[in-house]
Amino acid sequence: MLINLAAFVVVVAGIMSAKSIIIPFLLAAFLAIICAPPLYWLRTKGVPSFVSTLLLVLLIIALETALAGLISSSMAEFSRSIPLYQERLTVMLKDLIHWAESHGVDVTEQIIMDQFDPGKLMRIVAGMLNNLLSVLTNTFMIMLTFIFILLEATGFPDKLRAMNDDRNFSL
Repeated sequence: MLINLAAFVVVVAGIMSAKSIIIPFLLAAFLAIICAPPLYWLRTKGVPSFVSTLLLVLLIIALETALAGLISSSMAEFSRSIPLYQERLTVMLKDLIHWAESHGVDVTEQIIMDQFDPGKLMRIVAGMLNNLLSVLTNTFMIMLTFIFILLEATGFPDKLRAMNDDRNFSL
């Protein structure tokens, strides 16, 4: 029993340490499973394996591009709205100071402004850019794995039949 528990802990620790590889692979496998029916449908219509895979990859890329455009437009709208948010924050800050003073707390605008660090904003922006680079790298790896899984999926039944030496073998 103790050996089984130790083995379980080792396996879980291994999975946790390999999550940067496992998660993109599982996402690529999930996408491939979702895209398998259209892939097989295209194959039954006589479309070559490479062309059907290429069509599905282009469709996925188009969907990702549309999503990126949506996110980009949302970010642009947010950037345009920053002055409005700053104005609202200033009003809320003054209301907070007034409320605090009405309750006997001695606070000035300078004390509160000292709590806001402009360097913190730069660190947040740098972190966001770093995360964006990581997302782009993961997206590339996911798409590459997805392509290989789809290319392999079309020939997999033939390989199983060849291994079984039974021409009537069915999945």
